[in-house]
Amino acid sequence: MRVGRLVGLALVLAAAVVLLPAGGRAQTRGGALVVGFQRDVLNIDPHMWTANATRKVMVNVYEGLTGRDAKLNVTPQLAESWTISPDGKRYTFKLRKGVKFHNGREMVGEDVKYSYERILNPKTGSQVRPDFEVIDQIGVPDKATVVIVLKRPYARFLGMLDGDWAAIVPREEVEKYGDLNAHPVGTGPFRFASRAANQHVTLERNPDYYEPGKPYLDKVVFKIIPDEFALMADLKAGSTDLVFTAPTQMLDELKKTPGVSYLEAPSSIVTFMYLNTQREPFSKLAARQALAAAIDKATIVRAAYQAIGQPVASLVPSTSPVKVTVADAPHGLDRARALLREAGYPNGYTFTLNVLGSAATSKAIAETMQAQLKQAGITMNIVYTEPGIYEEQVVRKHDFQAATDGTSEHPDPDVKLYIRLHSKGGTNLAGYANPQVDALLDQGRQQMDPAQRAATYSKALAQIVTDVPVVAFAELKFYVFVRDRVQGFEIDPLTMFFFKNTRVR
Repeated sequence: MRVGRLVGLALVLAAAVVLLPAGGRAQTRGGALVVGFQRDVLNIDPHMWTANATRKVMVNVYEGLTGRDAKLNVTPQLAESWTISPDGKRYTFKLRKGVKFHNGREMVGEDVKYSYERILNPKTGSQVRPDFEVIDQIGVPDKATVVIVLKRPYARFLGMLDGDWAAIVPREEVEKYGDLNAHPVGTGPFRFASRAANQHVTLERNPDYYEPGKPYLDKVVFKIIPDEFALMADLKAGSTDLVFTAPTQMLDELKKTPGVSYLEAPSSIVTFMYLNTQREPFSKLAARQALAAAIDKATIVRAAYQAIGQPVASLVPSTSPVKVTVADAPHGLDRARALLREAGYPNGYTFTLNVLGSAATSKAIAETMQAQLKQAGITMNIVYTEPGIYEEQVVRKHDFQAATDGTSEHPDPDVKLYIRLHSKGGTNLAGYANPQVDALLDQGRQQMDPAQRAATYSKALAQIVTDVPVVAFAELKFYVFVRDRVQGFEIDPLTMFFFKNTRVR
């Protein structure tokens, strides 16, 4: 989700780019790209969205003051430059000239002020509102300048202003329609064209985009095919140009498919499971610890991800620029049974796991874990939950005992942890509240020294692993399959899709 500041990080997130095959020629402009999706997009208002699939589509429609490059360095976007006061609390942004919204109106400083105030309004329901509460004042001395004063220094402030979660939107469109879910209007290289539930989302070229000549494509069609094997068949038949959810058991077969290239890169993806600390049995610490002790992550990761995954102890992956150290929870059936007795469940307990979607990897995780827990006396019922239902039941209502999820945001620990595990976090679905952890997460986001931040977050993670509000499974490589007619597509280490520089031939 949100992109963290930390300019100049020596991240190892090497990008992979589709190059033009020898002898091939890409057309300068025109054509349509078809991207295969398993899941439909949900709320496409940029200040309300939560789903990763939605963001993959709409980051082509919306932009923020800042952007990022393939190594996650912060770059100018709607702001062409900025200065920072010596105390780190006053940011002065100069806006890019000649930027128009898709409705034809010029984007000005008042739009920035309106957009951030909308994010800060609790009625909007933005997940990043807790981050934006660091803002004390927003001033617009002229239409091309925005001055933001913070309550305190914030290490990631520039990074959190990207278009993924902090898009600049026009007030008149929000006021006209109530929100932007049905009528999205941004400044990005593509504008919204049409949408049919569970069928497609179609974007078309923005002819007024401020970068001359871009984008190259006339159209991008996100085609929804829920069955992952049918989706792969569509790729092999040439009806889909790009997919990113191939079943791991089909990887070797797909890599040999004529006319299809495989791209892979390290990423910040971590898969995990929430335990709802506000509901039994997971309102009891020993019950959560018993579950953690009964799980053998290495076996789960081999079953679900094979070579593209590795077990992790926490939500912070190895690609993090802040090198934390944390030991995983001890594993062992004797320990699990002892903790069950301590929790008051000498004969075990029963709970339900809501699994997001029903992909083969999701089933492998759930069913392998189910068998492991059974050995300890814990019965886990599995409910495969469609994204729309998951959004309403798990994300909005917190009506669950345990639920699988994944994170592909910036690997900085502030991004990974604050929103999910701070008591004020926007997606603290576990209902977790530990004052000691809150204090450490607050401290870490204000520290500028990497070594100090690493020490702070390592302490926080040690406590989180002990408290078990989440169980992290694996960090994954991000991979896509793409038809050879596609040129200029670059893998994003945060797993978004940006098609401004993409061509087809």
